[in-house]
Amino acid sequence: MNGIWMNIKNNIMVVLKWCSLILCLVSMAIFLTLNFSIIFVFFSHQEISGVTHGEILRDYGHLLLFLQVPGMHTINFQFIPISVSGKIHFSDVKQLILLNELILIITGCLTYYEISRQKKKHQLWRLILPIKGLVVFIPTMMLILLINFNSWFIKFHELVFSNQDWIFNPTTDPIINVLTENFFGLCVIAFTILIELMLGVLYYAGNRQLY
Repeated sequence: MNGIWMNIKNNIMVVLKWCSLILCLVSMAIFLTLNFSIIFVFFSHQEISGVTHGEILRDYGHLLLFLQVPGMHTINFQFIPISVSGKIHFSDVKQLILLNELILIITGCLTYYEISRQKKKHQLWRLILPIKGLVVFIPTMMLILLINFNSWFIKFHELVFSNQDWIFNPTTDPIINVLTENFFGLCVIAFTILIELMLGVLYYAGNRQLY
């Protein structure tokens, strides 16, 4: 009987460790994608009347700071008009971003400890088979997302946000001309590439311990 409970305990620990690793990779990819996203503004934004390209980039930089710095309580653009409901929505988004960063810190510490422990025991090779599955699974899911992106985007907002502030009016909130569907599509692609790169590093580390 003790052996059965020990097996159950071990299986639960394995699942928790993999959940921690996956959450770490996802939260890290979100963090990096968010901070790289200013690059995508070059390729995807539409013109905003009376606002130059450089001014758009500066205000987008302010947005990135607001979303990630806990002490900032309201967003104020210098050049792009923004409504009260727009400010409320970005405040709601900020809570999600800060939650992601908290998850990254916690799971990052746990994952670093576990990988270091497995490396010392020369057990990183155990990562190889699950990683092979994730390398195929994640891009497949992202491709499905991109195929019907607008529908998934709307469903996500309806599920996560309890108000309608995420529905921007281009007249009162021209920032929507920066946060276009193409912009978010590039973010999804970047997220997928980052996940694949991190999985590739883990696969390489595990494969080295086979020899």
